Amino acid sequence: MALHRIQPQPQSQSARPKLIIEGVSKRFFSKRATVEALENVSLTVLEGEFVCLLGPSGCGKSTLLDIMAGLTKPESGQVLADGQRVTGPGQQRLVMFPGSSMSAPTSLKTAGSFGKMPASTGIEHGIGSGAVL
Repeated sequence: MALHRIQPQPQSQSARPKLIIEGVSKRFFSKRATVEALENVSLTVLEGEFVCLLGPSGCGKSTLLDIMAGLTKPESGQVLADGQRVTGPGQQRLVMFPGSSMSAPTSLKTAGSFGKMPASTGIEHGIGSGAVL
C-alpha cells in the first residue's frame, strides 16, 4: 500500500500529532498462500487534518483501519493515538460498519439524537468494512 499526501496544507507550529503509525506490517496466512497486506507503513496525522485512504480492493485500507482501531494487531510496528499506544479497542475510538443506524443520518435531528460522540482520532473510513472516527 502506498500512502501519498495530496496538496498538503501548511501546518501551524502548534499542531500536534493526533495519530502516528510507525512501520506497521501485517500478513495473513492460509494453507494456500501468504498475503502481505501491509509492509512498513508509516503515517502521521496532525490535529485538525482530514485524511482519506484510497486504493483498489485488497490493497490494505481496511486492514490498516482495523489496526488503527485496535481490532487487529500488527506483526510489526505500532500505532499511537493521542500519544498512547493502541493495543486494543478503546472508548476514544469509534468503529462504524456499513448499514449501521449511524452511517447516514437523514436529518440534523437524527444526527443530534446520538448525543456526544467519543473524542476522535480524526480518521474516517466510510467505504469497505467499517469506519474509524
